[in-house]
Amino acid sequence: MTRPRINDGIQQPTRTADRIDVTIPSWGDSGGDHANYAAFGSTGSTDRTELRRNGALLAAGSSGLTSTVPATRSAYRLTHTATRDATAEFPYSTATRTEWAFTSALPSTPDRPEQLPLVQLDYTLPTDEDGRAARDATLLVTPLHLTGGPRAALRTRKVELSYDDGATWTTAGLGSRGGGRVATVLNAPASARYVTLRVHAGDSRGNTVTQTVVRAAGIAR
Repeated sequence: MTRPRINDGIQQPTRTADRIDVTIPSWGDSGGDHANYAAFGSTGSTDRTELRRNGALLAAGSSGLTSTVPATRSAYRLTHTATRDATAEFPYSTATRTEWAFTSALPSTPDRPEQLPLVQLDYTLPTDEDGRAARDATLLVTPLHLTGGPRAALRTRKVELSYDDGATWTTAGLGSRGGGRVATVLNAPASARYVTLRVHAGDSRGNTVTQTVVRAAGIAR
């Protein structure tokens, strides 16, 4: 399940003094082992990253950005969107949107980089070798902090599923698996060819993430 995923192997999202630096690999796999900037098997792809404070656009870039920000504690919204051309070999994850909300202020040691509290999302969904899940497959969603992130309880608030590329949505019933993890059964209709998902999660300090993955996986016929 390919989507944006920051892991420990790349530059971490940080604030140093009055500067925020963020780099986001658009095409990580369903866990956290691989962080890819190139769309697998696609000849065409796009990505865009935007940072806003109180609704006002501060900076924009492709896979990342740098922005000067005020010293006072403020609410920020970081949005990353990506698209890729579907291919016969890999028709999945044709579009994603990930939106992080967090607060930030001048670090206590200004010249030392302070990690931004961007909650990540991992997914487990059994599929066949062609990337297709059974109609009654169980999806496991795991929210997590980056290494060195805040000691704050994590929670998956809502999982939405779509079988028409996001035209209509159904709120999934969730079963807790502890530590903020949840599981849900797809219950895909007979006509479904793909599952699209939208996940809302966050932590007890108010940091949140909403991630949408169009055609996250296929549905076996």
